[in-house]
Amino acid sequence: MKKIFIYIILFLALSCNNNQDIKYYRIQKETTPLASSNSTNAKKESIQWDAPKNWIKTKGSSMRIGSFNVPFSTGQGDLSVISLEGTAGGITPNINRWRSQLNLKAHTESEIRNTLKLIKV
Repeated sequence: MKKIFIYIILFLALSCNNNQDIKYYRIQKETTPLASSNSTNAKKESIQWDAPKNWIKTKGSSMRIGSFNVPFSTGQGDLSVISLEGTAGGITPNINRWRSQLNLKAHTESEIRNTLKLIKV
């Protein structure tokens, strides 16, 4: 038992570092380019629409390129127009996410495709 105690004390004594100086380092922060307002303006110019007369244009937010309050029989809804790159996650996941926000059941891709109405832009 005494031997184990001596080994533990010896181990602790040898493993301790007598150098108690605080060390610190300075590393230059990486800079990332910020999205310029020009890219947002370019998106705003490339997408155009004619909103119904009863829609009320609102300020929205930096992500929105269009924002409206849309009146309906029991109040008004918030409608946003945004621009997403590529497929933006795909049509089925997006529609089912929106359906879940309205407490509607998810649809299969074929159910969604059967109800789509394609318009030429």
